[in-house]
Parts: sequence; C-alpha cells; structure tokens
Amino acid sequence: MNISLTPELEEFVADMVRSGHYITASEVVCHAVRLLEELEGDYEEWGRYVRRKIERGLEQVDAGQCISLEELEERIAKRREKYRKP
Repeated sequence: MNISLTPELEEFVADMVRSGHYITASEVVCHAVRLLEELEGDYEEWGRYVRRKIERGLEQVDAGQCISLEELEERIAKRREKYRKP
C-alpha cells in the first residue's frame, strides 16, 4: 500500500522518528491508524449510548414522566448558578 501525506504530515512523521519515539515512519503511521480505529469504536459506542438515552427519554414522555419547559429552564438556571465561579 502506498499513501501520500501532506508536507506538514510528512514533517510530523519525520519528527516522531527523529525524537526516538518510533524507529520508522511505518511505525508512526501504524500507530496513527490503530488510534483512529480505537476512536471510531469510541464514536460507535457513544452513538449507541446516546440512542439508548433518547429512547429512554421518549419512553418517559410516553409514560407522562416529564416536566414542563418552564420547570426545565428553572432547573438549568439553578445548576448554572451552582457551577458559576464567584
């Protein structure tokens, strides 16, 4: 496989090798791809989490377990005050 990098990325890879963190440019690229793979997995997991939260919220609305917009705004304002710096 051949890949092309921008001059800036080529320089970054070269810097990583020069720093001694990696022995070859291939190691740098492999590590970057592994990190990207991990990040993609994290995004998928986050997406499943968000979908579960949305589904639970919709179930609560359907069951009548919700509050008015005004009450929500009051709760948010109280939390903001709690975390505001003096």
